[in-house]
Parts: sequence; structure tokens; C-alpha cells
Amino acid sequence: MRLSSFLPLAWFAKSYVNVFRSIPLVMVLLWFYLIVPGFLQNVLGLSPKTDIRLISAMVAFSMFEAAYYSEIIRAGIQSISRGQSSAALALGMTHW
Repeated sequence: MRLSSFLPLAWFAKSYVNVFRSIPLVMVLLWFYLIVPGFLQNVLGLSPKTDIRLISAMVAFSMFEAAYYSEIIRAGIQSISRGQSSAALALGMTHW
């Protein structure tokens, strides 16, 4: 998404990646494990017996790792030179 020509989407992706890569994983996990479940229970009106802490922590870990993997994929896409792309198109390969 960071390579998108649609500027709001590229800006959102850049902000998301920069925020999640600048915060330590332990801090993100603790924040999602301790604070977010209480906030969601108040907003969504869930009963106090509903324990969503583990799911919340797993979502936090997934979001954190997605920021790192998106940078790896973006770097891989940008490492292909225009000459290689042109040669592939000349040989009949598609863009994807």
C-alpha cells in the first residue's frame, strides 16, 4: 500500500508502518493486553466475564509483524530494476 499512487492510502500505510516500527513490541503487547480490552468492553458493552485479552494481544502481535513484513515486501518490489521489468514484459510475462 505504501507504493500506491493513491496518496491518502500511501500516507496511511507510511504512518502505520512508522508508528508500529518505532514502538517496542513489549510495549504494544502490554498496551493491547491491558488497556484495549477494558476500553472495548466499555464501548461495545461486553459483559465483564468476556475475556478478550489474549485475542487482543494476538491482534497486536499481528499488527506489529505486518508493519515489518510490509517493509520487507516493499523493499523486494523496489529492488527490481526497470530493465528487468522491461525484459520480463518483452518475454511475454505479465506485471504480476
